[in-house]
Amino acid sequence: MGTIVDLSLELEALPLGQALASTDGLELELEPVVPIGPRTCPFFWLFDRSSQTRRHDRIATFERRVEQTADIDDLVRVGNVENGVLYRVGWCGDGVAFVDAVVDADGAILEATGTSTEWTVRLRFGDSDRIATFQQYCREHGIPIELVRVVDLEHERSAYPATLTSGQAEALMTASRMGYFERPRETTLAEVATSLEVSPQAAGGRIRRGVSNLVADALPIDDDGTSHRSGRNNY
Repeated sequence: MGTIVDLSLELEALPLGQALASTDGLELELEPVVPIGPRTCPFFWLFDRSSQTRRHDRIATFERRVEQTADIDDLVRVGNVENGVLYRVGWCGDGVAFVDAVVDADGAILEATGTSTEWTVRLRFGDSDRIATFQQYCREHGIPIELVRVVDLEHERSAYPATLTSGQAEALMTASRMGYFERPRETTLAEVATSLEVSPQAAGGRIRRGVSNLVADALPIDDDGTSHRSGRNNY
């Protein structure tokens, strides 16, 4: 039925990570990617979680760094929200060993969140043999990965409400238990992240996407027949 793998990855393992280094406050979220062939053109969101002061400068600095990255073919702004920008980027798979490792094992990148320190990545493989192929490729090509969790897709779907991924459910339950949603708050995002053993940016992303999915699932159908459930964030 398939297997889900959660892992952490050094920034340098993906081209965009080089532009994120030493950019505190910025968080990059790749849209789900199924790598096909040597060229991958994903979309990604860049969020600025810090204050609005100098936000334009921070984003402009990130864009300059991306354009100076050798493996990047092009960077195009697609849209904007209050605290973030949606981009389309093209890079050559020949220079991205981690992407090649996923392709070689017939895997898919479901989620990848980058901060100034690391990537947190979620992959899907057809079976455990494919995971072994992926790990072997990483070892042979010197790609340092840290496995966080490996779980069968069947267990992943049955252990939590269908609306949430396991990472989102764990983050929401931990945050609730620690009083993160109380007013005044009884804990900080950093403390929740420490409990989850992830970065504050990753913890915040999981909480935000989880809440978004729960709200979308709970909202009624609009008068025009449009259901908010179609907007789920399943990564």
